[in-house]
Amino acid sequence: MQVAEVVAPAKKPAHRIVVLRKSALETPVDPKPSSKRKSAGGERAFRNAGSAVERWRARKKAVAASKSALQPKQKSPPARKVKTRRLSKRPPVRQAVAQPVAKPVSHSKPETTPKPLPPLRGHLDIRERGRLAGWASDGTGTPVRLRVLDNGVTLGTILAQTYRADLKKAGIGTGHHAFEFVIEGGLSDTEDHDVRVERMEDRAALVGSPWIVRARPAPAIVVPEVAPLPRPPQACGQGYLDYVGHRRVCGWAQDAARPNVPVKIQILDNGRLITKVLANRYRGDLDVPGSGGGRHGFDCLLPVPFTPTERHVIRVLRDHDGVELLGSPWILDPICELDPDLQDAFSRIVQNLSGRKKSEQALRFLMEQVTALRHQMADQATGRTRKAQERELALRSGARSAGRARAQGGRRILFVDERFPDGTRDAGSQAILSHMQAAQAMGLDVVFAASGEPEAPQAARDMLEKAEISIWSLPFYASVEEGLRLESHGFTCVYLHRVGIASRYMELVRLYQPKARVIYSVADLHHLRLERQAREMEQPELLPRVARLRLLEGLGALQANVTLTHSPVEAAVLKQLAPHSQVCTVPWCVPTVRKKPRMAGRRGVLFVGHYAHVPNVDAAFWLVREVMPLVWADVPDMPCVLVGSTMPPSIQALAGPQVQTLGHVQDLAPLYAQMRLGVAPLRFGAGLKGKLLDSFAAGLPCVMTPIAAEGLTLPDMLRPLVAADAAGMAQVILALQDDQLATAVAQAGWQFIKDNFSQKAVTGLLKTVFS
Repeated sequence: MQVAEVVAPAKKPAHRIVVLRKSALETPVDPKPSSKRKSAGGERAFRNAGSAVERWRARKKAVAASKSALQPKQKSPPARKVKTRRLSKRPPVRQAVAQPVAKPVSHSKPETTPKPLPPLRGHLDIRERGRLAGWASDGTGTPVRLRVLDNGVTLGTILAQTYRADLKKAGIGTGHHAFEFVIEGGLSDTEDHDVRVERMEDRAALVGSPWIVRARPAPAIVVPEVAPLPRPPQACGQGYLDYVGHRRVCGWAQDAARPNVPVKIQILDNGRLITKVLANRYRGDLDVPGSGGGRHGFDCLLPVPFTPTERHVIRVLRDHDGVELLGSPWILDPICELDPDLQDAFSRIVQNLSGRKKSEQALRFLMEQVTALRHQMADQATGRTRKAQERELALRSGARSAGRARAQGGRRILFVDERFPDGTRDAGSQAILSHMQAAQAMGLDVVFAASGEPEAPQAARDMLEKAEISIWSLPFYASVEEGLRLESHGFTCVYLHRVGIASRYMELVRLYQPKARVIYSVADLHHLRLERQAREMEQPELLPRVARLRLLEGLGALQANVTLTHSPVEAAVLKQLAPHSQVCTVPWCVPTVRKKPRMAGRRGVLFVGHYAHVPNVDAAFWLVREVMPLVWADVPDMPCVLVGSTMPPSIQALAGPQVQTLGHVQDLAPLYAQMRLGVAPLRFGAGLKGKLLDSFAAGLPCVMTPIAAEGLTLPDMLRPLVAADAAGMAQVILALQDDQLATAVAQAGWQFIKDNFSQKAVTGLLKTVFS
């Protein structure tokens, strides 16, 4: 790189002009001179400078000159090689020169400039708070796309394509360049507006746009709450208030004198102006001849929702004359339930939560509210608040009134079982349903809880709710323990069904319901049934379990106030286990058919049982393999039908030409109506047998073993139905093929159930138990 140096005359600062060759721009050069050259130049400059003041001035001017030489010029000529010559013999002061950076060479094609849009012509002719109208054209014949903005927020878009004859006459295209935009609800009076209409492609504004609208707050029209305004007849067309919610007010308004002009309305809350809205929304039901096109509706989303915990008197008035709409005032009472608006708002709040801390805070709040609500439900169910008020009042009025207040308190009974009852499943469900019905007949409020099913099946829920029986189930109570704790001191009686429930909840009931009368219903003595099973099926490994169940059942009888059993045989066994316990024998209600049965034309043997019960599985095998072959020897076409819930594959495998395995049947009445007799071939078990009672109640004779007949005091007509072995059962089944004998036995069994197993009889026996 060549450098041309210019040295100023003496006593003046030195200047240096730098000219760069093109090749120098492409080749990097170290701008820093060597240390020797730098020090030599400095010495020469100071030696020629003279005094100290002159040296300081020379240094200052040299620096300023070098900065001005390095500034880029707007149009720099191409660099070329020049000859250098010295203008002075004095050596210049050498300064470091910054190396300019060469610009990169671009090989891409230059960007093409977008084609400019045709100039926009048009005008915003009508500017109203509820309507904008005008025309727009770009001379191409294509409708112009316009956008309407209010304070920078897009209200909507529209095509300028409506025909106007004046535009055609003026020579503006085809005349199809007009537009009209309706601002639903109008522009608010409480804030300023900057309304702009512009072309969407380049945001070119129409003439007359933007339109600045200033706020003009008006004083509220205070209407006395006790003296509503006089209402004109509906025929005058003043409008109607259709709906008022905590976030929304809607209806329609019109002035009959000017049907084509939108009416502005005022919305007042307890006499205070909330907002003003233009009733210009289109409604098809208002679009009738002479109505002004149907644009008289309003649907206003309130800027601030009404407070849900306060009472609001909402009035809607026409702004220009103060006439109140029909349907106004509208009363919004404080919310006592979660209406759809509140549920929607609450759901949106939860969905918008972000961050673990906010979510935990919201969850903590929700759980607190859930706990408070559950305590509130428990207080309402138990009547604790009401009882406390009654006790306070009774104490103030005297002891006699206190006793009367206690007597008038609500009586409640809690029934607890392993599963929700199903009358078509097992006899235990039939028994507990019958006893709950008896409790209701005595005036007790009945509550049911299932320890093994936290959530009630829909069928059971519907059945119990239809019977007006309350249930403990998710999501309100997750367990029986939780219900006992939340509704402590809330029951006068607690009914524990079966030994497993009694052993599990007896102590908890005594803890949380100390004044309740505890009733232990054994259903059947489990230790007795298991002991007979071990002996009949030669299973000595069951004996330790038998001893444990015997201890639990005796202990339950001792701890309970009353122990219920359905069989007098089991009552005697309980008296031996717990001599000081109170034991009552109470059956359950078994509904009978209305007419006395007739056996003519019937055929077949029916066995019904719940196959999760081991005695029923054994009975089905014994019936098909031992009893029925003896019957088929005389009557080969005698059908045998097996019915029941939870039928295992081993029982289903018994199906054949003479055996039908139907499984669970919801309604047994049609089957009972066509079969000749029922059988109960139980070789072990305990308690009353539901299948036997149901067969008699349906009008069928039932052949049974002594185990099945245990606990029943049968009349003389029914005693021959008991047979101890397979041959005896087969003989009884064959004898009942006689229509006259079968009809007489069926009617005797039907009358036996009707006399001893009615709901009236069961309720009478339970009066002393529940009181």
